[in-house]
Amino acid sequence: MNEKITEKNFFLLCLGISVILRTFIFFLIYPDITLLMSSDQMTYLSLSDKILNGLVFDITLDSNRTPVYPLFLALLRSIYDNLFFVLIIQNGIGISCLWLSYTTGLLFSKRIAMFSCLFTSANLNMAIHSNLILTESIFYPIFYLFIFVLFTYSRNKSNYNVIFLGIILGISTLTRPIIMFLPLLIAGYITLCRHTSFKQKTAHIVLFCIMYLGVIAPWMYRNYKLYGHIGLSSQGAVMLVSCIIPTVLQYEKNIDLITAREEAAKLWLKTNTTDNPFEYDKEHKKIGVTYLMNTSFMSIAKAYFWGAVKFIFSPVTNELAIILKLDCTSFSNSHGTSVPEQVLNYIFNNKSSTYKMLLIGGTMIIFVFRLIQLYGFLYLYKLDKSIFILSLMIIFYFTVISIPVSYSRYRIPFEIILSLLTAIGVIGRRTIPIHGMSSFCQITSKS
Repeated sequence: MNEKITEKNFFLLCLGISVILRTFIFFLIYPDITLLMSSDQMTYLSLSDKILNGLVFDITLDSNRTPVYPLFLALLRSIYDNLFFVLIIQNGIGISCLWLSYTTGLLFSKRIAMFSCLFTSANLNMAIHSNLILTESIFYPIFYLFIFVLFTYSRNKSNYNVIFLGIILGISTLTRPIIMFLPLLIAGYITLCRHTSFKQKTAHIVLFCIMYLGVIAPWMYRNYKLYGHIGLSSQGAVMLVSCIIPTVLQYEKNIDLITAREEAAKLWLKTNTTDNPFEYDKEHKKIGVTYLMNTSFMSIAKAYFWGAVKFIFSPVTNELAIILKLDCTSFSNSHGTSVPEQVLNYIFNNKSSTYKMLLIGGTMIIFVFRLIQLYGFLYLYKLDKSIFILSLMIIFYFTVISIPVSYSRYRIPFEIILSLLTAIGVIGRRTIPIHGMSSFCQITSKS
């Protein structure tokens, strides 16, 4: 059997694994829509209802959210108003990440591409979130396209890739505003790129900024017209007061997270001083920052260190438990004055023995994969220093920005990089870098 047929069959195997995994999760939910109408999911459904009623630029649309996912939901529901139809389309979009993973791997070798595709096909985090009504369902395919173009840009410094970077990152920001600071790092990377002239660097930064701002500007202008503030969303204070401060208080006062959340909740003003959500957000940010400035540096350092450990090593069990309808103790409701103590109580004192087994098994698997990925990461430095730096930058960014929450759900933006690192780690010294590029890279490098 020739290499081309083998490659084709391998890709079909990956496709089959992904379809089977996603179908299995789909039918764990189907036909009961109760799960799809809970928590944040109901918020997005409500926003899509408003858009279907023509209120996309109306003040009644939630200022805490950005428009891409509600627009996506509204579009699908205008075609066929069935939540399982939405899940099928989301899974179809998610499966496209197999191609992205394979093509990204081709920047190194065909073998890495195949194994990266294989690990992506079996990624539980991606499969679960394609079966929920959450922004992650379309955010990760869009952002993975950004990662692919970014890695390609590191090779060819193409003007076309700069344009694509700005547009795709803009769409990603309007899907999940958590990445609103990432453009600063991208601009910094372009500035420090070797083998490019000052003139080219300046042109690329300007072009990137124009394309990025061109995408997000209409939404920011909408917020300015309605609220008098140029911003993407008004949810910053929620993250600060409800997530960051409780994790710091846990160490500052040596109390468990449940009590810390109750303490942090007292920071919210009992009466609204303004009806403007951006003013309200700004006011509580000041309160939150002032509060943190009065806490010790060690408390903040401990909160971020253990938050990072939890973020990197937490298995995909929280969402899986919800889908399986397990009556288990959540991490946020587990007692402990530190993350290690909480984790021990979370695992060994959990009221669900089934969930306890999932946690232990999942953590062991994650630990093994992290060791392989660490080796792959170190070997990536030898293969391509630029992609090594970009991978480190992306992982570091999302780790720092997501530490207060620290669930595996927030790790999904760089799962495709983890698949690549796993592939490199598994193949190791048998890796043969390809100095040529994929067809997309060849096309965009002609500028």
